[in-house]
Amino acid sequence: MKFRTGALAWGLIMASSTGMAEGQVKPDDSKVNAARRDAGLPTAEDQASTKAETEMAANIRKALVGRDELSSYAKNVKIIVRSNQVQLVGPVRSMEEKALVEDLAKGQAGATPVISEIDVVPPR
Repeated sequence: MKFRTGALAWGLIMASSTGMAEGQVKPDDSKVNAARRDAGLPTAEDQASTKAETEMAANIRKALVGRDELSSYAKNVKIIVRSNQVQLVGPVRSMEEKALVEDLAKGQAGATPVISEIDVVPPR
């Protein structure tokens, strides 16, 4: 019984110590997706399913994942390819990462326009 009480207390402490103010949304939280969806903005679920668009998204993802200097945040930026455009959404750790992610996407997209909605969120 003592173990369960201790484990419960530890879990509550860890859950409450996220460092976020109440009501504040982390940039990489799924609440961001819900807010985008509610505002009528595209989410990753809106990715087109044509072969060419799926391949373009996959090629951009491969280009990002293949770069060791990118943070896991940058490697996991949402890539939405639809209506003949590429949209990048999510947080990265620096302006340099933002520029590199955008350049890599543009390199894979060719003439397809790339719209960046990448936010810079420095590490704490």
